[in-house]
Amino acid sequence: DKYEADGLDEHSDDVRFDGTGDRRNPYLNRIRTADGDNDLGNGIPVSFQITGSNDHMEWGYWTMTTPVTVDDDETVVIDNRAYYLFGELTPDSTLNGMSGTAAYTGEAAGTLWSAAGGTDLTGTFVCDVNFDDGSVAGFNMSVYGGGNSATISGASGNLDKGEFELQGGQWQLDGQTPDHQHAVGSLYG
Repeated sequence: DKYEADGLDEHSDDVRFDGTGDRRNPYLNRIRTADGDNDLGNGIPVSFQITGSNDHMEWGYWTMTTPVTVDDDETVVIDNRAYYLFGELTPDSTLNGMSGTAAYTGEAAGTLWSAAGGTDLTGTFVCDVNFDDGSVAGFNMSVYGGGNSATISGASGNLDKGEFELQGGQWQLDGQTPDHQHAVGSLYG
């Protein structure tokens, strides 16, 4: 199985994880930057930690502390959490048969990056999904850790084939409005 993740600073940056048919045995085999495509051959082993699961999904994070040289001179490690979520997306046939509004709540987690390094944040989220008009409303999330916080209040979106992208609302990162505000979600089960 192959899993890719876009970089945070530039969409031309990405990493690719390959597995041996099992996401629980991943290895990093490519890091692409704006300066080049770095093929790591057979790959570097990646550790993972499951932080939760239910009948329809599993979530957790990967780390890789083995140093890797990219672009011929830069050494990198992925020593802070790279989060993942695997699951069974809600089929269109099920979504088409649903009506009314449902409230969703759950865990939220992430890592805040600063000059001092990464700080892990945990907390909760809540939102309402209206299956009659395909809207997501009242999305609120609060995560805290190490004296830092991130919140989203009152964001909304439109449900399209079980997926949505949040828009609007109030976004705060340590009490400041962040320059970039982007979040997507999916329905599982």
